[in-house]
Amino acid sequence: MENPKNQKMGKVEFIALMAMMFATIAFSIDAMLPVLPDIAADIAPGGTAQAALILTFFVIGMGLGTFFMGPLSDAWGRKPVLYLGLGIYAVGAVLSWAAPTFEMMLAARVLQGLGAAGPRVVSAAIIRDLYSGRSMASILSLTMMVFLLVPGIAPLIGAVIADAFGWRQGRPASAALAADPGCGAADAGASHGAPVHRRANADDEHPVFSPHHGAADL
Repeated sequence: MENPKNQKMGKVEFIALMAMMFATIAFSIDAMLPVLPDIAADIAPGGTAQAALILTFFVIGMGLGTFFMGPLSDAWGRKPVLYLGLGIYAVGAVLSWAAPTFEMMLAARVLQGLGAAGPRVVSAAIIRDLYSGRSMASILSLTMMVFLLVPGIAPLIGAVIADAFGWRQGRPASAALAADPGCGAADAGASHGAPVHRRANADDEHPVFSPHHGAADL
């Protein structure tokens, strides 16, 4: 099929929302780069090299989250898992903002990475739910193209926030960045319905949709 299924918003708006959900990951990593010296001076006695572990621990958390966010989105539906991921991400961002020690900061970043896996996995799933064939490939390509622009501007945004308010204020900002497009993405795809079952025929590549965001019986 070349046309989106059950989609109510415009194609440009849909691509922008999906790209912003993907961008949650890039912003959480790249916006931290200019503030690593500030973090090192504040809570990382080992200097900038030790402070850089906050990037590594975020990626570790995201990798772990990817293992179960996908199956959960199939079992529970896209919308609940998207909100779950955003909630975990926001909690991790607040904890990293308030972390009094470097060890607590690392734990918070793992939690933030776990949450970031939700928007990343569910956004790709929503695209697959609403599109197929060449349209799906086109949407994914355009989304990734927009996503790749984020690493170029995220350090600038992080530096501006740090200069104006201090390095800690970037964490609530990242939570706010994820929340708005996350709600829009849920309305764009998840509320239209998650796939509720697939035919046993291996040649049938299209899921059957429920009018509600039900569970997927794969």
